[in-house]
Amino acid sequence: GQAGLPTLSAPTEGSPPPSVFLGGQGSLSPAVGGDFAEERLYTVADLADRTGYDPDFLGVTVPFPGLRETAPGHPAQRLDNGKTQLDYDHYSVVMNADRRMAYVSAGNHDPAAPFKPARGKEPWSFDPRLSENEQAGNELYKNNDLDRGHLLRRVDGSWGFSEQAAVRADHDTYFWTNITPQHKAFNQSKQKGVWGELENSVMRQATATQTRFSVFNGPIFGKNDRSHRGIKIPSGFWKLVAFATDCTLHALAFRLGQEELLVDIPLERILPEEFGVFQIPVSELADLVHMDFGPLEAADTLLKRQTSLESLAPGHRQIEIRQPGNIVV
Repeated sequence: GQAGLPTLSAPTEGSPPPSVFLGGQGSLSPAVGGDFAEERLYTVADLADRTGYDPDFLGVTVPFPGLRETAPGHPAQRLDNGKTQLDYDHYSVVMNADRRMAYVSAGNHDPAAPFKPARGKEPWSFDPRLSENEQAGNELYKNNDLDRGHLLRRVDGSWGFSEQAAVRADHDTYFWTNITPQHKAFNQSKQKGVWGELENSVMRQATATQTRFSVFNGPIFGKNDRSHRGIKIPSGFWKLVAFATDCTLHALAFRLGQEELLVDIPLERILPEEFGVFQIPVSELADLVHMDFGPLEAADTLLKRQTSLESLAPGHRQIEIRQPGNIVV
């Protein structure tokens, strides 16, 4: 593992629970059913010191996205204080209570942080600040082809300036509130490689230049989404990346959607089980997901490069991303 980070496993008899030496880290217990070894149990007190998404992280204020009244469903309210924002280490989430998954997961990443845990087989966790009826747990994923897909990627949220801080942040990415179901077709599609490479490209550039970035992720809730075990599966996903250079803000918006969302290219080019990845204007993403992104609309790199949009009709201003070189930065 990186930087000699410890591997946290289930406590043996007579040993203190992880919360004793990691602070607010919950305790491990055997899971009932499922395909993972433990689940991590938290109390509301365990999470009391989480500060969440930092709007001033980039040196330019980028507020947490605002949810419009036209958004489908309604925000889940916390049991402890009635608010809707759930804070974790380095990121925050607002949940759609009707769909039992997040509207948005907003996080910060600092490539200069010296501690970044290696990936392990982490247990998953319900957030005790919400009713479990407003979260989708392992019952949705057991014995089927649905993957547990991170919204804020583990590598984006797993960092810190001490080993303990980095390990705790790593664990925080495994709350069910940060997870959405991904179609098997999404994972088998060759487009999955483009989506993953897009994320990796952002990470590589940020690391090479030691540039901090904030990232916003969420599912696209469609009216015709298919139900599975009583929960509708999102029809697509979106990502918004923001960074600043010399106090100037830049924003790039992307969506990954299914066949019915591919409006700019001939449908015969897309197999039914495939997905397309597109860079789109931040303003159009805002309308698509019923959110307000504040200063990120004016910081949109796609609209700053007007010449790149000359051949795109108004209302369909999007660029298909087949490799990182297609991205307009």
